[in-house]
Order: sequence, then structure tokens, then C-alpha cells
Amino acid sequence: MQLLLPLFMQSRDIADLAIVVDKGEYDYVGKTILTLEWAYVNSRRIVKPDVDWLKI
Repeated sequence: MQLLLPLFMQSRDIADLAIVVDKGEYDYVGKTILTLEWAYVNSRRIVKPDVDWLKI
């Protein structure tokens, strides 16, 4: 399973990028960084997030 996590670089309020991480048995491994537009297009939401940071 892969997760998208927001990266906040310029502000604590607006995500700049998204990091794709693979969930292992005991850890998480970063695979790539995507723009928010690419992250949104390639995402499949299975539940509504607590905070909707993935907006374009």
C-alpha cells in the first residue's frame, strides 16, 4: 500500500508537494515526490481525510 503525505515547505497552511511512501511491515519508505496536481490525478481516496490538503 502506498500513502500520499503532504510536504509543507513555505507555509504551515498550504502543502507544496506530496511524498509517496510505501508502507512496510515495520516502516515507511519514501519513493517519490509529486506536485499536488499529479498527486490528485493519481490518488484513490478510500476514506475522507481529516484535513483536505490535496486541493488543486
